[in-house]
Amino acid sequence: MIINVNQNRAKMKWSLFLLSLMGQCFLSTCRLYEYHYISESKTWSEAQSYCREKYTDLATVYDMTDMKRLLDSTENQGEAWIGLCNNPGKENRKWHWSLPGVEYNESEAKYLESLNNGDDKNCVYMDESKTYMAKECTKELNEFICYDGENMWLLFFYYIIILIVVSLFSISLIFYIVLSKNLTGLITAFIFAI
Repeated sequence: MIINVNQNRAKMKWSLFLLSLMGQCFLSTCRLYEYHYISESKTWSEAQSYCREKYTDLATVYDMTDMKRLLDSTENQGEAWIGLCNNPGKENRKWHWSLPGVEYNESEAKYLESLNNGDDKNCVYMDESKTYMAKECTKELNEFICYDGENMWLLFFYYIIILIVVSLFSISLIFYIVLSKNLTGLITAFIFAI
């Protein structure tokens, strides 16, 4: 059995190239959803219904990376409803995202200027300066931002592919190291043993 070291080096370089390409999207930064800026006059509830019918929900922010994406996607836009709201009639204001299962992150507080003043202001919009502002839910705004998370299931398959590529890369690297130390007889014996 003749093993071509140059072929193995080429395979290893290809594996490294694929790994580096796939590494551009890692757990903390890969986002397989989009924000859609809609220019229609609606109340917060009407905007939520529209977003749930056409997309997933009103804009939801998971972390500061999402916040930056949302801010970048709304440049030069006016006031727009987002998915942050409060349950009316409760003594202690408890802000939450309208998308079920997503907790409100208190670290986003630097964007919250006026959320704690005004009893009837239970729905949140983002103003022109990109600050969260509270407003009565029955008021109409000319714009709102929808969140489309339909592609998030692709994330699972993406990580399976990453695991496969990393495994292949590791095997190629081990094979290359063993070959470079002239242990081809050991590899041949190992391959036939399997």
